[in-house]
Amino acid sequence: MLAARHEFVEEEYRGIELMTVAEPEWKFSYGFIGRAGLLSTDKSLLKEVVDLYRGSRQGLAATPEFKELVVDLPASDTSFYINVAKIRDVAEPIRASLLRANAEMDSQLRHLMSVAQRIDALAAVGFHEHGNLMLDARWSVAPLYTPRRAGGTGVRESRIQNPESRIQNFAPANCLFFMLYGTLKPDTLFEMLKAVVGSDLDVVRDKLLPALGSGTAVAVLEPNIEELQLLPPVMSFFWVRDRVAAQTALEGLKSSLKVGRRQLEFVEIKYEGIAINYARLPIGMGMSIDIGYTLIGDDLLVVATDTSALRAAIDVALSKRQSLIESEQYANVLTPIAEAADGRIFMNIRSAATMTKQAARLYAWRAKLAGQHQAERIATMLYQNAFTLEAWHYMGATFNSDSSKTNVKMMLDSDG
Repeated sequence: MLAARHEFVEEEYRGIELMTVAEPEWKFSYGFIGRAGLLSTDKSLLKEVVDLYRGSRQGLAATPEFKELVVDLPASDTSFYINVAKIRDVAEPIRASLLRANAEMDSQLRHLMSVAQRIDALAAVGFHEHGNLMLDARWSVAPLYTPRRAGGTGVRESRIQNPESRIQNFAPANCLFFMLYGTLKPDTLFEMLKAVVGSDLDVVRDKLLPALGSGTAVAVLEPNIEELQLLPPVMSFFWVRDRVAAQTALEGLKSSLKVGRRQLEFVEIKYEGIAINYARLPIGMGMSIDIGYTLIGDDLLVVATDTSALRAAIDVALSKRQSLIESEQYANVLTPIAEAADGRIFMNIRSAATMTKQAARLYAWRAKLAGQHQAERIATMLYQNAFTLEAWHYMGATFNSDSSKTNVKMMLDSDG
Protein backbone atom coordinates (compact mmCIF):
# COMPACT_ATOMS: atom_id res chain seq x y z
CA MET A 1 0.00 0.00 0.00
CA LEU A 2 2.83 2.39 0.88
CA ALA A 3 4.82 1.57 -2.26
CA ALA A 4 1.82 2.44 -4.44
CA ARG A 5 2.12 6.10 -3.37
CA HIS A 6 5.76 6.33 -4.49
CA GLU A 7 7.26 6.69 -7.93
CA PHE A 8 10.72 5.23 -8.58
CA VAL A 9 12.81 6.46 -11.52
CA GLU A 10 16.24 5.01 -12.30
CA GLU A 11 18.76 6.79 -14.53
CA GLU A 12 22.36 6.07 -15.48
CA TYR A 13 24.61 9.10 -15.74
CA ARG A 14 28.19 8.68 -16.88
CA GLY A 15 28.34 5.14 -15.55
CA ILE A 16 26.73 5.95 -12.16
CA GLU A 17 23.20 4.77 -11.34
CA LEU A 18 20.97 7.49 -9.87
CA MET A 19 17.63 6.62 -8.27
CA THR A 20 14.81 9.13 -7.72
CA VAL A 21 12.01 8.45 -5.22
CA ALA A 22 8.98 10.76 -5.43
CA GLU A 23 5.52 11.20 -4.01
CA PRO A 24 3.15 14.17 -4.43
CA GLU A 25 4.64 16.15 -1.53
CA TRP A 26 8.40 15.46 -1.83
CA LYS A 27 11.15 13.98 -3.96
CA PHE A 28 14.79 12.98 -3.42
CA SER A 29 17.53 11.32 -5.45
CA TYR A 30 20.46 9.18 -4.39
CA GLY A 31 23.40 7.26 -5.79
CA PHE A 32 26.78 5.76 -4.91
CA ILE A 33 30.32 6.42 -6.11
CA GLY A 34 32.26 3.54 -4.62
CA ARG A 35 31.52 3.71 -0.89
CA ALA A 36 30.49 7.37 -1.01
CA GLY A 37 26.74 7.86 -0.81
CA LEU A 38 25.07 10.83 -2.49
CA LEU A 39 21.65 12.20 -1.46
CA SER A 40 19.85 15.34 -2.62
CA THR A 41 16.43 16.79 -3.29
CA ASP A 42 17.79 17.95 -6.67
CA LYS A 43 19.14 15.29 -9.05
CA SER A 44 21.08 17.87 -11.05
CA LEU A 45 23.35 18.36 -8.03
CA LEU A 46 24.18 14.67 -8.02
CA LYS A 47 25.11 14.92 -11.68
CA GLU A 48 27.46 17.79 -10.88
CA VAL A 49 29.17 15.60 -8.28
CA VAL A 50 29.56 12.83 -10.87
CA ASP A 51 31.10 15.37 -13.27
CA LEU A 52 33.59 16.29 -10.54
CA TYR A 53 34.38 12.63 -10.01
CA ARG A 54 34.94 12.10 -13.73
CA GLY A 55 37.16 15.18 -13.88
CA SER A 56 35.11 17.17 -16.38
CA ARG A 57 34.55 20.15 -14.10
CA GLN A 58 36.15 21.91 -11.14
CA GLY A 59 34.57 21.98 -7.73
CA LEU A 60 34.64 24.16 -4.66
CA ALA A 61 38.04 22.88 -3.51
CA ALA A 62 39.66 24.30 -6.65
CA THR A 63 38.44 27.88 -6.19
CA PRO A 64 41.02 30.44 -4.93
CA GLU A 65 38.71 31.86 -2.24
CA PHE A 66 38.13 28.39 -0.75
CA LYS A 67 41.83 27.50 -0.82
CA GLU A 68 42.74 30.73 0.94
CA LEU A 69 40.15 30.16 3.66
CA VAL A 70 41.10 26.55 4.50
CA VAL A 71 44.85 26.63 3.79
CA ASP A 72 45.89 26.43 7.45
CA LEU A 73 43.03 24.35 8.86
CA PRO A 74 44.14 20.95 10.23
CA ALA A 75 42.89 17.68 8.74
CA SER A 76 39.76 16.31 10.41
CA ASP A 77 36.97 13.79 9.90
CA THR A 78 34.38 16.55 10.48
CA SER A 79 34.43 19.67 8.34
CA PHE A 80 32.02 22.12 6.76
CA TYR A 81 31.92 25.20 4.55
CA ILE A 82 29.17 27.83 4.30
CA ASN A 83 28.96 30.47 1.58
CA VAL A 84 27.26 33.18 3.64
CA ALA A 85 27.11 35.66 0.76
CA LYS A 86 25.02 33.30 -1.37
CA ILE A 87 22.75 32.50 1.57
CA ARG A 88 22.08 36.23 1.99
CA ASP A 89 21.14 36.48 -1.68
CA VAL A 90 18.69 33.59 -1.32
CA ALA A 91 17.32 34.74 2.05
CA GLU A 92 16.52 38.31 1.09
CA PRO A 93 13.39 37.60 -1.05
CA ILE A 94 12.24 35.02 1.50
CA ARG A 95 12.64 37.55 4.30
CA ALA A 96 10.71 40.14 2.32
CA SER A 97 7.78 37.81 1.64
CA LEU A 98 7.55 36.31 5.14
CA LEU A 99 7.98 39.43 7.24
CA ARG A 100 6.22 42.10 5.20
CA ALA A 101 3.19 41.76 7.48
CA ASN A 102 5.27 42.36 10.59
CA ALA A 103 7.02 45.70 10.17
CA GLU A 104 8.72 45.67 13.59
CA MET A 105 10.34 42.26 13.11
CA ASP A 106 11.22 43.13 9.52
CA SER A 107 13.04 46.29 10.64
CA GLN A 108 15.09 44.41 13.25
CA LEU A 109 16.02 41.67 10.79
CA ARG A 110 17.15 44.28 8.26
CA HIS A 111 19.54 45.71 10.86
CA LEU A 112 20.91 42.26 11.72
CA MET A 113 21.42 41.40 8.06
CA SER A 114 23.33 44.65 7.57
CA VAL A 115 25.78 43.49 10.27
CA ALA A 116 26.03 40.06 8.59
CA GLN A 117 27.11 41.75 5.35
CA ARG A 118 30.65 41.68 6.70
CA ILE A 119 30.90 37.87 6.47
CA ASP A 120 31.35 36.23 3.05
CA ALA A 121 32.18 32.59 3.80
CA LEU A 122 32.89 30.25 6.71
CA ALA A 123 34.98 27.06 6.90
CA ALA A 124 35.59 24.89 9.96
CA VAL A 125 36.84 21.49 11.11
CA GLY A 126 35.73 19.67 14.24
CA PHE A 127 37.19 17.24 16.77
CA HIS A 128 35.17 15.13 19.23
CA GLU A 129 36.69 14.29 22.61
CA HIS A 130 35.01 13.00 25.79
CA GLY A 131 31.58 14.21 24.71
CA ASN A 132 32.87 17.66 23.79
CA LEU A 133 33.23 19.21 20.35
CA MET A 134 36.15 21.49 19.47
CA LEU A 135 36.01 23.59 16.29
CA ASP A 136 38.77 25.36 14.43
CA ALA A 137 37.16 27.86 12.07
CA ARG A 138 38.01 30.65 9.64
CA TRP A 139 35.69 33.12 7.99
CA SER A 140 36.44 35.71 5.37
CA VAL A 141 35.33 39.08 6.67
CA ALA A 142 35.75 42.80 6.25
CA PRO A 143 37.92 43.52 9.33
CA LEU A 144 36.33 45.38 12.22
CA TYR A 145 39.75 46.38 13.40
CA THR A 146 43.17 46.12 11.74
CA PRO A 147 45.68 45.32 14.50
CA ARG A 148 48.72 47.54 14.78
CA ARG A 149 52.08 46.02 13.88
CA ALA A 150 54.87 45.82 16.41
CA GLY A 151 58.35 47.00 15.38
CA GLY A 152 57.74 46.36 11.70
CA THR A 153 58.09 42.61 12.22
CA GLY A 154 54.62 41.77 10.95
CA VAL A 155 53.78 40.12 14.27
CA ARG A 156 50.30 40.99 15.42
CA GLU A 157 50.07 42.99 18.61
CA SER A 158 47.72 41.18 20.98
CA ARG A 159 46.26 43.28 23.79
CA ILE A 160 44.27 40.61 25.58
CA GLN A 161 46.68 40.82 28.52
CA ASN A 162 46.78 44.63 28.57
CA PRO A 163 44.76 46.75 31.04
CA GLU A 164 41.73 47.03 28.71
CA SER A 165 41.12 43.29 29.10
CA ARG A 166 40.40 43.83 32.81
CA ILE A 167 36.85 44.74 31.82
CA GLN A 168 36.16 41.00 31.67
CA ASN A 169 36.77 40.77 35.42
CA PHE A 170 33.50 42.52 36.27
CA ALA A 171 30.99 40.25 34.46
CA PRO A 172 28.85 38.28 36.97
CA ALA A 173 28.95 34.48 36.91
CA ASN A 174 25.28 34.11 35.89
CA CYS A 175 25.91 35.07 32.25
CA LEU A 176 23.90 33.56 29.42
CA PHE A 177 26.31 35.19 26.98
CA PHE A 178 29.57 37.10 27.30
CA MET A 179 31.87 38.56 24.66
CA LEU A 180 35.11 40.43 25.20
CA TYR A 181 36.68 42.27 22.25
CA GLY A 182 39.89 43.63 23.73
CA THR A 183 41.13 45.44 20.61
CA LEU A 184 37.88 46.91 19.35
CA LYS A 185 38.13 50.67 18.89
CA PRO A 186 35.18 52.68 20.26
CA ASP A 187 34.40 54.36 16.91
CA THR A 188 34.14 50.93 15.27
CA LEU A 189 31.91 49.74 18.10
CA PHE A 190 29.49 52.62 17.59
CA GLU A 191 29.36 51.94 13.84
CA MET A 192 28.39 48.33 14.61
CA LEU A 193 25.72 49.43 17.11
CA LYS A 194 24.39 52.02 14.67
CA ALA A 195 23.75 49.26 12.12
CA VAL A 196 21.43 47.61 14.66
CA VAL A 197 19.96 50.56 16.59
CA GLY A 198 19.93 53.24 13.87
CA SER A 199 21.08 56.85 13.65
CA ASP A 200 19.51 57.71 17.03
CA LEU A 201 22.77 56.51 18.53
CA ASP A 202 24.74 59.38 16.98
CA VAL A 203 24.16 61.73 19.92
CA VAL A 204 25.62 59.13 22.31
CA ARG A 205 28.63 58.55 20.08
CA ASP A 206 29.39 62.24 19.61
CA LYS A 207 29.35 63.02 23.34
CA LEU A 208 30.90 59.87 24.78
CA LEU A 209 33.42 58.71 22.17
CA PRO A 210 36.32 61.03 23.16
CA ALA A 211 36.35 59.63 26.71
CA LEU A 212 36.53 55.95 25.76
CA GLY A 213 39.53 53.75 25.02
CA SER A 214 39.83 50.56 22.98
CA GLY A 215 38.24 47.42 24.34
CA THR A 216 34.67 46.50 25.23
CA ALA A 217 32.64 43.60 26.58
CA VAL A 218 28.96 42.65 26.40
CA ALA A 219 27.09 40.34 28.78
CA VAL A 220 23.55 38.97 28.85
CA LEU A 221 22.48 37.77 32.30
CA GLU A 222 19.94 35.17 33.32
CA PRO A 223 16.68 36.86 34.40
CA ASN A 224 16.18 37.12 38.14
CA ILE A 225 12.97 35.26 38.98
CA GLU A 226 12.81 36.80 42.46
CA GLU A 227 12.70 40.27 40.89
CA LEU A 228 10.11 39.13 38.30
CA GLN A 229 12.36 39.97 35.36
CA LEU A 230 10.75 38.97 32.06
CA LEU A 231 13.72 39.97 29.90
CA PRO A 232 17.37 39.04 30.45
CA PRO A 233 19.41 42.11 31.49
CA VAL A 234 22.00 43.22 28.94
CA MET A 235 25.12 45.03 30.08
CA SER A 236 28.09 46.58 28.30
CA PHE A 237 31.52 47.37 29.71
CA PHE A 238 33.69 50.19 28.34
CA TRP A 239 37.29 51.12 29.07
CA VAL A 240 37.42 54.78 30.15
CA ARG A 241 40.49 56.89 29.32
CA ASP A 242 39.34 59.96 31.24
CA ARG A 243 36.83 59.54 34.08
CA VAL A 244 36.16 63.29 34.38
CA ALA A 245 35.47 63.59 30.64
CA ALA A 246 33.25 60.50 30.76
CA GLN A 247 31.29 61.88 33.72
CA THR A 248 30.77 65.21 31.93
CA ALA A 249 29.64 63.48 28.75
CA LEU A 250 27.20 61.25 30.64
CA GLU A 251 25.69 64.24 32.46
CA GLY A 252 25.20 65.92 29.09
CA LEU A 253 23.52 62.83 27.67
CA LYS A 254 21.06 62.67 30.58
CA SER A 255 19.63 66.03 29.49
CA SER A 256 19.48 65.24 25.77
CA LEU A 257 18.10 61.69 25.49
CA LYS A 258 14.47 61.47 24.43
CA VAL A 259 11.89 58.81 23.57
CA GLY A 260 9.84 60.34 20.81
CA ARG A 261 9.24 63.84 22.13
CA ARG A 262 9.45 62.90 25.79
CA GLN A 263 12.60 63.69 27.75
CA LEU A 264 14.01 60.73 29.66
CA GLU A 265 14.09 61.45 33.39
CA PHE A 266 17.12 59.99 35.15
CA VAL A 267 17.22 59.08 38.83
CA GLU A 268 20.42 58.71 40.84
CA ILE A 269 20.70 56.16 43.62
CA LYS A 270 23.66 54.93 45.68
CA TYR A 271 24.70 51.30 46.02
CA GLU A 272 27.70 50.43 48.19
CA GLY A 273 28.64 54.11 47.99
CA ILE A 274 28.74 54.08 44.16
CA ALA A 275 26.30 56.16 42.08
CA ILE A 276 23.86 54.44 39.72
CA ASN A 277 21.91 56.60 37.24
CA TYR A 278 18.91 55.15 35.42
CA ALA A 279 15.78 56.08 33.48
CA ARG A 280 12.67 54.01 32.77
CA LEU A 281 12.19 53.28 29.07
CA PRO A 282 8.89 51.84 27.74
CA ILE A 283 9.39 49.06 25.17
CA GLY A 284 5.79 48.15 24.31
CA MET A 285 3.37 45.39 25.37
CA GLY A 286 3.02 47.18 28.72
CA MET A 287 6.67 46.50 29.59
CA SER A 288 9.59 48.80 30.35
CA ILE A 289 13.29 48.54 31.11
CA ASP A 290 15.54 50.66 33.30
CA ILE A 291 18.42 51.96 31.15
CA GLY A 292 21.23 52.93 33.47
CA TYR A 293 24.96 53.30 34.00
CA THR A 294 27.61 53.40 36.68
CA LEU A 295 31.29 54.31 36.80
CA ILE A 296 33.43 51.86 38.76
CA GLY A 297 36.85 53.06 39.81
CA ASP A 298 38.71 55.37 37.46
CA ASP A 299 38.54 53.34 34.28
CA LEU A 300 35.30 51.36 33.87
CA LEU A 301 31.88 52.40 32.55
CA VAL A 302 29.06 49.87 32.83
CA VAL A 303 25.77 50.40 30.95
CA ALA A 304 22.85 48.02 31.51
CA THR A 305 19.15 47.49 30.86
CA ASP A 306 18.39 46.81 34.52
CA THR A 307 19.73 48.26 37.75
CA SER A 308 20.12 44.73 39.15
CA ALA A 309 22.86 44.13 36.57
CA LEU A 310 24.66 47.31 37.63
CA ARG A 311 24.47 46.24 41.27
CA ALA A 312 25.86 42.84 40.28
CA ALA A 313 28.85 44.46 38.53
CA ILE A 314 29.55 46.54 41.63
CA ASP A 315 29.32 43.43 43.83
CA VAL A 316 31.84 41.67 41.58
CA ALA A 317 34.17 44.68 41.77
CA LEU A 318 33.96 44.58 45.58
CA SER A 319 34.55 40.79 45.65
CA LYS A 320 31.09 40.23 47.15
CA ARG A 321 30.01 38.13 44.17
CA GLN A 322 31.73 35.60 41.91
CA SER A 323 32.81 36.81 38.49
CA LEU A 324 32.31 34.81 35.31
CA ILE A 325 36.02 34.22 34.72
CA GLU A 326 36.27 32.66 38.20
CA SER A 327 33.52 30.13 37.45
CA GLU A 328 34.16 26.47 36.68
CA GLN A 329 31.99 26.46 33.55
CA TYR A 330 33.97 29.34 32.03
CA ALA A 331 37.26 27.58 32.72
CA ASN A 332 36.02 24.25 31.29
CA VAL A 333 35.34 25.64 27.81
CA LEU A 334 38.00 28.34 27.56
CA THR A 335 41.07 26.87 29.26
CA PRO A 336 41.54 24.17 26.56
CA ILE A 337 41.62 26.84 23.83
CA ALA A 338 43.28 29.61 25.86
CA GLU A 339 45.66 31.73 23.82
CA ALA A 340 46.53 35.36 23.20
CA ALA A 341 43.57 36.64 21.24
CA ASP A 342 41.60 39.73 20.26
CA GLY A 343 38.53 38.39 22.00
CA ARG A 344 36.74 35.66 23.88
CA ILE A 345 33.15 34.42 23.89
CA PHE A 346 31.22 32.38 26.44
CA MET A 347 27.65 31.13 26.16
CA ASN A 348 25.35 29.04 28.37
CA ILE A 349 23.69 27.30 25.43
CA ARG A 350 21.25 25.12 27.35
CA SER A 351 19.80 27.94 29.46
CA ALA A 352 19.64 30.26 26.43
CA ALA A 353 17.83 27.57 24.41
CA THR A 354 15.29 27.05 27.20
CA MET A 355 14.63 30.80 27.38
CA THR A 356 14.36 30.98 23.58
CA LYS A 357 11.69 28.27 23.62
CA GLN A 358 9.70 30.12 26.26
CA ALA A 359 9.93 33.44 24.42
CA ALA A 360 9.08 31.82 21.06
CA ARG A 361 5.96 30.19 22.49
CA LEU A 362 4.84 33.50 23.99
CA TYR A 363 5.43 35.34 20.72
CA ALA A 364 3.65 32.60 18.69
CA TRP A 365 0.65 32.89 20.99
CA ARG A 366 0.63 36.69 20.67
CA ALA A 367 0.97 36.49 16.86
CA LYS A 368 -1.88 33.96 16.69
CA LEU A 369 -4.20 36.25 18.64
CA ALA A 370 -3.25 39.13 16.35
CA GLY A 371 -3.86 37.05 13.23
CA GLN A 372 -0.21 37.35 12.11
CA HIS A 373 0.08 33.86 10.65
CA GLN A 374 3.56 34.25 9.09
CA ALA A 375 5.00 35.57 12.36
CA GLU A 376 3.31 32.71 14.22
CA ARG A 377 4.92 30.14 11.92
CA ILE A 378 8.38 31.74 12.32
CA ALA A 379 8.07 31.75 16.13
CA THR A 380 6.88 28.13 16.10
CA MET A 381 9.82 27.11 13.93
CA LEU A 382 12.20 28.88 16.32
CA TYR A 383 10.62 27.03 19.24
CA GLN A 384 11.04 23.66 17.55
CA ASN A 385 14.66 24.24 16.50
CA ALA A 386 15.68 25.39 19.99
CA PHE A 387 15.34 21.79 21.18
CA THR A 388 18.47 20.78 19.24
CA LEU A 389 20.59 23.34 21.13
CA GLU A 390 19.71 21.81 24.49
CA ALA A 391 21.96 18.84 23.71
CA TRP A 392 24.90 21.14 24.50
CA HIS A 393 25.64 23.00 27.69
CA TYR A 394 28.39 25.64 27.42
CA MET A 395 30.37 27.15 24.55
CA GLY A 396 33.72 28.91 24.67
CA ALA A 397 35.55 30.61 21.81
CA THR A 398 38.61 32.75 21.13
CA PHE A 399 39.07 34.82 17.98
CA ASN A 400 41.67 36.90 16.12
CA SER A 401 41.24 39.11 13.06
CA ASP A 402 43.68 40.09 10.33
CA SER A 403 43.19 42.02 7.09
CA SER A 404 41.01 39.38 5.40
CA LYS A 405 40.04 36.61 7.84
CA THR A 406 38.82 36.01 11.35
CA ASN A 407 40.29 32.91 13.00
CA VAL A 408 38.16 31.19 15.64
CA LYS A 409 38.75 28.32 18.04
CA MET A 410 35.62 26.99 19.71
CA MET A 411 34.71 24.35 22.27
CA LEU A 412 31.22 22.97 22.97
CA ASP A 413 30.61 21.15 26.25
CA SER A 414 27.86 18.51 26.32
CA ASP A 415 28.60 16.98 29.72
CA GLY A 416 26.55 19.53 31.66
